[in-house]
Amino acid sequence: MNFISQTPPIDLPMETLLLLVFYFILASYVIFTAIFYYHWTNYSTDTKVTGLTFFLYFATTLPLLAVMGVMTVII
Repeated sequence: MNFISQTPPIDLPMETLLLLVFYFILASYVIFTAIFYYHWTNYSTDTKVTGLTFFLYFATTLPLLAVMGVMTVII
């Protein structure tokens, strides 16, 4: 008898699983953004490039996160 057959099945609703995945992705995004911000503010040499980089980063990633959140709620 193997260990897997002795464990009870986990009855996790799909909505809960999707929300957990979304929260994990959101937490990863926050951590990545903090690291990104730290490196760009400490190691950049041109403030215009830094500002443009921050603007483009947030302009592309925040709408993607918003769409993911809406899709998570709809599903």
